Amino acid sequence: MRILFMGTPDIAAECLKALYAAGHEICGVYTRRDKPVGRKQVLTAPPVKEVALEHGTPVFQPRTLRDGSEDANIRALAPDLIVVVAYGCILPKSVLEAPKHGCINLHVSLLPKYRGSAPVQWAVLNGDTETGVSIMQMDEGLDTGDVLVCEKIAIGPEETSGELFDRVTAVGARVLCEAVPALEAGTLQPQPQQHENATLAPMLDKELAEFRLTDTAAHIHNWVRGMNPWPMAWFVTAGGKKVKVTECRVAASNGEAPGTVLSTKPLTVACADGAVQLLHVVPEGKKPMDGTSFAAGLRLKAGDTRLMAANPRAAAVAALVRQEQDGFSNLVLDAELRRQKLEGRDKAFAGAIFYTVLEHQGTLDFILEQFLPKGLARLDPQVREILRAALAQARYMQVPVSAAVNEAVKLTRTFKKASASGLVNAVLRKACNYDLETARFRNETQRLMVLGSAGQDVAEFLRTHYPEEALGILTHTADGGCTSLRANCLKMDAAALCEKLLESGVKSAQPGLVPGSVLAKFEGSPAEHPLFKEGCFHVEGQASQLAALCVEAKPGDTVIDLCAAPGGKTLLLAEEMQGQGALYSCDVAEHRVGLIRSAVERMGFAHVTALCNDATRPTQSCPPQTAFWWMPPAAAWAFWQKSRISAIRRWKKHATMNYGHPVVHSGHSSCSAESRRAAGLLHLYHDPAENEEQVAAFLVRTRSSGWSGPLWRSLTE
Repeated sequence: MRILFMGTPDIAAECLKALYAAGHEICGVYTRRDKPVGRKQVLTAPPVKEVALEHGTPVFQPRTLRDGSEDANIRALAPDLIVVVAYGCILPKSVLEAPKHGCINLHVSLLPKYRGSAPVQWAVLNGDTETGVSIMQMDEGLDTGDVLVCEKIAIGPEETSGELFDRVTAVGARVLCEAVPALEAGTLQPQPQQHENATLAPMLDKELAEFRLTDTAAHIHNWVRGMNPWPMAWFVTAGGKKVKVTECRVAASNGEAPGTVLSTKPLTVACADGAVQLLHVVPEGKKPMDGTSFAAGLRLKAGDTRLMAANPRAAAVAALVRQEQDGFSNLVLDAELRRQKLEGRDKAFAGAIFYTVLEHQGTLDFILEQFLPKGLARLDPQVREILRAALAQARYMQVPVSAAVNEAVKLTRTFKKASASGLVNAVLRKACNYDLETARFRNETQRLMVLGSAGQDVAEFLRTHYPEEALGILTHTADGGCTSLRANCLKMDAAALCEKLLESGVKSAQPGLVPGSVLAKFEGSPAEHPLFKEGCFHVEGQASQLAALCVEAKPGDTVIDLCAAPGGKTLLLAEEMQGQGALYSCDVAEHRVGLIRSAVERMGFAHVTALCNDATRPTQSCPPQTAFWWMPPAAAWAFWQKSRISAIRRWKKHATMNYGHPVVHSGHSSCSAESRRAAGLLHLYHDPAENEEQVAAFLVRTRSSGWSGPLWRSLTE
């Protein structure tokens, strides 16, 4: 048969040799252009060109076939068949229709699995036990034509993609030579591909070759095999050095933390599930060596964790999962940062992801829901937070889309959710390019909820009472991307705190809008700063500070703070009282009360009593108060801004705190009245929905107990 051959790399060269050996007439060869190779950039011909020239076959090296410039030449060559093997150029319809028997392609996978440029590598990367070769009748799609012949090939458990490629090449050349005469005889039966089962095998790159010791042992083993001989799998040590791994084996562990050295002979390291023996490595800037020599050079011992690099994205996702399960955001994040031992820039990056997701969650969820027919709620918590974190990075943190998506896919393996990697990849590639300007909303309330990332109750309240300003209120951030602090007046004022923070290396520090507040930018967690540990400041949002100042607590007052944990407003009230009088700080959970006690002790405030107390029930633990202070956890929002720590979501968990369920009707208010039988003031903060009729009804219910009447204040005053 008269054949026009098109191909470029080694596998194509071997197939061309086989066709020559089988006695076929090769009328011409098309291949890619010569390229500079090596450090000296020597112009080198493709392997196919060298084989063709050895046999005296004319060689053509056009830049493309799609512009029609080669159509006349191909017709003049008059081929009966065009054979394509890893050519690297797309064939237009005019070329596909030129030969009598059309165009066939050798693809090294069992189509429709692994369409694309790296099918052998991805079969190994995914831990498959078999692959194969397919002879396909080409059409205008990418590896979508009918399959003429296929043959399966087993994959060894320790086989690298390079070793497998050599075997696949030999099988492919043989099957191709068998298919050509069968095609000429008309004995082949084309089988349409099941396109719904198609998977892709995209091109490999050096960034994709990275793995982490938080991945499973099986994944690391497959990654090392699949990336060999190029680009070579690698990981980063805690010291920031890149280490390529050329050979490894799966080993057992006893549940040690990922990254822990279990043995140095051979070098064995714990992973997320099991362990790996790092048999041969190439440390950055050094020659290849065995793992034992590498361990000796670093003076590693059993129990060492210096091979474990920080993973700020994983820390942020883990903290978001815990936050979703209920908890104080700052405490959840700090605990996760300590657990993963993040420092410096990694700390800052994890914190930025965490708070960006919480601040924009309404917007993020709306976008993601456009591409999740079953919704976010049906996903595993880890997958849900991986999607949110990646979209937040791409949309609000100037992280390139490709990096955000690729890292998200890697996180599915870190959290043992590899089955969701395809979904994560597909959803994010669409979501990251979603244009909110084109979004259609059911009504104005939903628009505010999405664009302002607010709860329905808040959006409806603002739409009703502040229709012109609603979106501006929701999107305003008083803290301006900084961490809001409150200076401890017992030790220094806000100006002195700013000076001390700047001297210590904090990126920026300036007085906030609320008197006594400071806005600062930390590289890591503020809780790790020496001035925090010394009690010179506590972390509290501008809105929260303003709300507490509205109580107007004075020295000598007796004040009760309900729903007080973790104690930010309590600390400010104590500051206002100057150590005189009595302040009772209460919360329903003992572990939360412990947070209040720790904060008060650290700051050095006196006359503060932390109590475990259910605010919906009268208690004898607190004496009559000069002033009674109670506010829903998210009420500070109404004073200033939407809380960036997502207090609104916590607020909605309490039925008595929802708009439309007036505070004056709640058990809290009843308890308040009960505890205020003596003379004094009840400061009742509420929204305009709680009108005078409701307040009057509250007075009727409480006058019988001898209570004289409240001073109530609207949140909008």
